[in-house]
Amino acid sequence: MSSQPESLATKGLRAIKWNYLGAIIRVLAQLVAQITMARILGPEIVGSFGYALLLIGVLSLLIDQGLGWAIVHAPAVTDDEFRIVLTRVMLAAMLCATATFIWADPIASLLGSSSAADAIRFISPAYMFIGLIVVTHAKLRKELRFREIQISQTLSYVIAYPIVGISLAVVGAGIWSLVVAWMLQAALVTVLMLRYAPHSFAFASPFRKLSFGSYSRDIASINLINWTVDHTANAFIGRVFGPAALGLYNTTLGLVRVPASHLVVNIQTVLFPSAALVKDNLPSLRKLYRTSLAAVLLIAIPAFSFVAVASEAIIAVVLGPKWSAAASMLPPVALAMIPHVISSITGSTLSGCGEQKIELASQAMIVVLLIAAYFILPLNSAVTVCWLFLGLYLIRAGFLFKAALRRLQLDWRAAVPIIRGPLIVTLLGSALYSLLAAEGSFSPYLLVAAGAVIFALIELLLLAVSPQVFMDRSVFDLLARVRTKYALLDWFLKKVDDKIAPANPDNPD
Repeated sequence: MSSQPESLATKGLRAIKWNYLGAIIRVLAQLVAQITMARILGPEIVGSFGYALLLIGVLSLLIDQGLGWAIVHAPAVTDDEFRIVLTRVMLAAMLCATATFIWADPIASLLGSSSAADAIRFISPAYMFIGLIVVTHAKLRKELRFREIQISQTLSYVIAYPIVGISLAVVGAGIWSLVVAWMLQAALVTVLMLRYAPHSFAFASPFRKLSFGSYSRDIASINLINWTVDHTANAFIGRVFGPAALGLYNTTLGLVRVPASHLVVNIQTVLFPSAALVKDNLPSLRKLYRTSLAAVLLIAIPAFSFVAVASEAIIAVVLGPKWSAAASMLPPVALAMIPHVISSITGSTLSGCGEQKIELASQAMIVVLLIAAYFILPLNSAVTVCWLFLGLYLIRAGFLFKAALRRLQLDWRAAVPIIRGPLIVTLLGSALYSLLAAEGSFSPYLLVAAGAVIFALIELLLLAVSPQVFMDRSVFDLLARVRTKYALLDWFLKKVDDKIAPANPDNPD
């Protein structure tokens, strides 16, 4: 018996299944909660809370210090090292909580909105929860226990936002509905994860060395630069154009970033430890990367292209007339999710096999370009900033993809079967939708429904007529692993088996 490869494959597939099952529920809950609260509260209030979210994002990374991912990557972690990690993150959490509570007013002014000071101040205790969860979350990821992670994250979100948050928004709590929901979710997810992976709360000297200290510093640097690239637009828009513009941008971004993040993160959390396990096995690493990228882009390219081409109708249906100004932001933001998922999958693969400095270099390059753009380009509207970030995301994705091809010893032509099918669906679907929208006699609801049906039918038709053109061989190999468990999948694969060419033994993939 080949117990180790089978065990890794089985655990990986089970982890992905639980990740996406939880993700589907949480995406639906997040979209329902965000859309409902946005419609009730409006851009100004949502934007004011956006300043607090900006601060939470960067301080969470400072608290984590890259130690969570370092624990996952390390071959072994001693009890003493766990104590050192816990001490470091809790000290950082305490400093962040104290500083934001005391200096909330000057921080809010620096960010560009004094009205955000109360939200920044009263959300400060949440930093302690962020510190508490670092070790237990890392343990669960290291053991590929994604079922427990998904239950904790999904249950806490459903209680905090769709139930408590929306109820408070309906009764007129305003920005406090967002503050209470965020705090409640942080508390609940911490309690649930600690229940699944309890650990000692004994402390140790934070100044003692860790065997994975260098790796954690690399990851922390990558995460901070990632945050700079991903959130500079939020900070710039909030500072220059005010809370209403920030609310428009954050909500528009949330419509596509929530599904994109879950699409990527739930495979990324499995991909990173799996890449670490097979980093010395080049054929396995190639297959892992190619399968992950092909499976994600199969969904991402058509889905986000549809959102971009149908932006006006989608904003009218989802957010209503109060948010009509967001329609011009949605196309570049939606399209940016495609290079974003490519960068995320590629970066996790490179980091998992010890090449995290490549991802760091890609982000440093984008930061330099970003600074140059702010000085050179006439960024006179939030929409212009959105198009700038689409361009930067494309540059970064190209840089990382080229590095991955070099590291995995792949030819650039390996990308053709990965993107060919999704691009065909996108081009045909966009053309047909544009013809339909040009008629001008359809309501936004009908346009959105018709557009979704058009894209889905083209995808199904191409899959039935020419599956090998539509879907990369690596995805079929992945589906074949679990075909006996799902009758519909097994029926489909039997129908297309004769149309799929067998794997080429001479192909290095």
